[in-house]
Amino acid sequence: MAKRKTLLEIGDAYIQASWSHPQSNTDIIAIYRDVTPDNGKVDFVMDQPLRGPWSIHDPIANQTITDKSIAPDAYKECSALAMELFQDLNQLNLNQVKADWAKDLGTVYDL
Repeated sequence: MAKRKTLLEIGDAYIQASWSHPQSNTDIIAIYRDVTPDNGKVDFVMDQPLRGPWSIHDPIANQTITDKSIAPDAYKECSALAMELFQDLNQLNLNQVKADWAKDLGTVYDL
């Protein structure tokens, strides 16, 4: 089961969230950007595709192997959680999103 790991607010423009999953050897990361227009209605976009857990560095061959079939359950579960966070960012107050994240034992950073 995927678990919330970190929620990092960078200035007023970006949110980076990460989740862990027992099937993955890395964190799964989503990056959101605040594109709120002048009218003040909150509007976040998911700026980049979900990152993780299919990149593995092979130290013997000294190359990175990219294969999304390595952790399909981790990717599916974290994709669903990333979309839930996307919806929360656009529907709830950001302070509420951060409080909910921390309540669910995730770590919140605000830079």
